[in-house]
Amino acid sequence: RSRLSGRLTKDSTVDEVPDIFRLHSSWLPMFVDSLAPVPDTTVKSIGLDSDYYSVYKNDLKMNSRYLALPLMYDGLCLFYNKDLIEKSQASLPKTWWDLQTIGSNLTVFDNNGRLKIAGVAMGLTDNVDHWSDIVGIILKQNGADFTKDDSKNDENVKGVLSYYADFSTKYKTWDESMPPSTQAFAEGKLAFYFAPSWRVFNIEELNPSLNFAITTVPQLPILSFPNGSAPSSDVEITNIHWASYWVEGVNNKSSHQKEAWKFLEYLSTKEVLEKMFTAASQTRSFGEIYPRISMGNSLSGNLKIKPFISVANNAESGLLSSRTFDAGLNTELSKYFADAINSIALKNADPSTIMTDLRSGINQVIQKYKLK
Repeated sequence: RSRLSGRLTKDSTVDEVPDIFRLHSSWLPMFVDSLAPVPDTTVKSIGLDSDYYSVYKNDLKMNSRYLALPLMYDGLCLFYNKDLIEKSQASLPKTWWDLQTIGSNLTVFDNNGRLKIAGVAMGLTDNVDHWSDIVGIILKQNGADFTKDDSKNDENVKGVLSYYADFSTKYKTWDESMPPSTQAFAEGKLAFYFAPSWRVFNIEELNPSLNFAITTVPQLPILSFPNGSAPSSDVEITNIHWASYWVEGVNNKSSHQKEAWKFLEYLSTKEVLEKMFTAASQTRSFGEIYPRISMGNSLSGNLKIKPFISVANNAESGLLSSRTFDAGLNTELSKYFADAINSIALKNADPSTIMTDLRSGINQVIQKYKLK
C-alpha cells in the first residue's frame, strides 16, 4: 500500500504516474485524495446505480460521487465437508447457535484427548484463515459499529469477541494444534470453514477429491434473547452477509483520465466481463464473480458460486477485511482485534478489561486515517 501511494504522486524521480490502479474497497479512506470521481456519463452508461449490487453504492460513493468501479464481487460463505455432514446426518446451520451445536457434535477427539476432526474453525486467529471477516460479519449482524466510541457499541463488540472465542474455549471445536484452517479443511479434518470464493481453487489444488459444498453464513435473531439463550426455531433472523472485493480507480494526477475511464467503461460491459470470466475459467474452476445483478443468473448453475451470488445484494463490507495486505486500516485494526481475542481465548482474560486496550487501538486508527 505504501509503495502504491508513492507511485500515485508525481515527484522528481517519476516521469509518469499510473492512470489506473486496483485497490481494495476498504482502502478508499486511505486513497481518497488520489482518486478521480467516476464521470456521470460512465455511471449512467454501465448502469452503476441500477445494475450493480447495493454494497458498491454504500462503499464507493462519497459526496454523491463514485470514486471507483468494480469489475468483480466476492464475499464470505460457509464451506462444509459433505462426507462428515452426511455421515452424522447433520443439518446445515441457519443461525450461529445452530453452528455451535452442530459443530460441537461433529468434533472428534482421539484417545489422548487431542483434536482429530474439528467442527468449526473459529475461536482463535493465528490458524483461522479469514478470522477477521468472520468477526466482521457477526459484528454487522449484531448491530455493532466499532468506529463509534460509546458504551453500547463497546458492549456489542465485547459480546461478539466473547462469542467467537467460545468456539475454542467452551465448545472446543478448534484449537492451537490444528493447521491453518484452509489446509485442515482440504485434508478432511474440518467440518465447517469460512472463506471467500477464491479459496475453492486452493482446496481443489490441495485435495482434488475432497467432497465439499458451500452455503451462506449463519445469521443472528433480530430480537435479542436474555442471558445469551438460543432463539426458538421460528424466530426471524437477520439477512446480512459479508462482501470483500477489489475495485479499479483512476489517478487524479493522471493526464489521461478521460481515456482511463473510457477503458474501464469498456471493461465493464457485459460482453467483456463474460470474456474475462471465460478466459480465467481456462486455468481454474471459474473466473471472478460478476459485479452486475443482471449477470448473476448466468452463473447460478455453478454450485460453488451460487451461494455467493444468492446473497450478494444483502452483503455489507467492513474494515476487518482479511488478506488485503495493506499495512494500513485492515492490518492495524486486525492486530488490535487479534490481541483482544487471543487474550480471551488463550489467557483467560476478562472481556471487559481487554476492551480498554482495544478501544484505545481502534481510536488511534480512526484518528490516523480520519475515519470520522
